[in-house]
Amino acid sequence: MIGLILFKIIAVFILGLIFGSFGQVVMERGQNKKSLNGRSKCDSCGKKIAWYDNIPLLSYVFLRGECRNCGKKISWRYPATELLFGIVFVLVAWQKGFIFGWLDQRELIDTIFYLAISFVLLVILIWDLRYMIIPDGLVVGGLVLAVIYFGYRYLISPDFLMSVNTDLTRNFLGGLAVGGFFYVLFMVSRGRWIGGGDVKLGFLLGFLVGWKMSYLFLMLAYILGAVPAVYLLLTKKVTAKTKIPFGPFLILAGFILMLWGEVVWSGWVWLMR
Repeated sequence: MIGLILFKIIAVFILGLIFGSFGQVVMERGQNKKSLNGRSKCDSCGKKIAWYDNIPLLSYVFLRGECRNCGKKISWRYPATELLFGIVFVLVAWQKGFIFGWLDQRELIDTIFYLAISFVLLVILIWDLRYMIIPDGLVVGGLVLAVIYFGYRYLISPDFLMSVNTDLTRNFLGGLAVGGFFYVLFMVSRGRWIGGGDVKLGFLLGFLVGWKMSYLFLMLAYILGAVPAVYLLLTKKVTAKTKIPFGPFLILAGFILMLWGEVVWSGWVWLMR
């Protein structure tokens, strides 16, 4: 049993590393308006990287962080991003029950969806951190994926065609609540307080966490964003006019509630007694 658990953890971790490597390709080529086709090249010398020098995480370790062709340093961001994807994939699979047992069809679909949406959200998170841009294509892709998944859950649920009070309805209401709130902030501030990309991302994340968690999601996102912002201001590393991307904190709050929402909700209810 322990051997099977370890095998699953390693397998999911490797899957995360692979998708982390692909995610970096999506970010860099997407930012530079380049095609996803073709092999990766060294940022310094421009030479194509051989497949054996492009193995996620391991190649960086074996090459000691240097390009085989020119000897220039490879950015630490590459292995760090791959490692992040690997860890998050294991956390998602762990929380969804894949690590500890065999899943039925519905549970397996649940796990696949949450791994897929985690990939999309992680790419958006890192893209926003690096370039201060939230790509519309990934947000729309994530929303399409979410609508298909929750639509499938609605179709197989006992509420199908019987009630309007369904998970799918609550998801749309959550998206409207969060996205609408950010849209009002965007219009009132004329884009100074929050960007248009955050409005769209807010709708996606509100859809994912649902109406019940929308208020808790907003509160958690602002708390997560305020802590580093206050620290950076106090240490004078930024000024009040410095732009800090809000998308990563939205996504972090979304991850927490997607994976441990009921636990957080129970704790919130207990605190409010």
